[in-house]
Amino acid sequence: MSALDAFRTEVRALLGPAPFLRRDLAERALFITDAPRRLDGAEDCLARLTARGYRVEEARGLWRIDLSPARQAAFIRSLSPGDFPRDPRLRSLCRSLLSRDPCPPEQQPWPPIRQTLLLLDAGDLNALCDRLCADAALRKRAHAPLPAAAASLIMNAVKEVSPC
Repeated sequence: MSALDAFRTEVRALLGPAPFLRRDLAERALFITDAPRRLDGAEDCLARLTARGYRVEEARGLWRIDLSPARQAAFIRSLSPGDFPRDPRLRSLCRSLLSRDPCPPEQQPWPPIRQTLLLLDAGDLNALCDRLCADAALRKRAHAPLPAAAASLIMNAVKEVSPC
């Protein structure tokens, strides 16, 4: 089960069965839906999503649904680290993301955490390693905050425990 599944279930319940709901392949949000085209009471649905801590942007008749900053911070706070993965690339990535004292949840960069959620849900660990390793390297050079929550997501998603 992906960490994205809980959000998917909640958003699906708020949208109802008519509109499609997919991962945002462009990674600008968690989900994309055609709810504005399909729902007569789209404004009510939008209000319910917003009340539950989602941020919704409309573009070309579609909604991009992501977590609001307050919901992002609450989600990051709820994560606990697991065991390091056995895979050497994932292990190295997690250690890199945790190499500094983590900054407060409100200051952790959301785009790479969202990207981690989406790529773990898609099962694309190679793309996850490539993109997050590059992102972490750039952030370290710039002395920018690291997305330590992404390491927790990876450690909890990849249940292979290292013998070390």
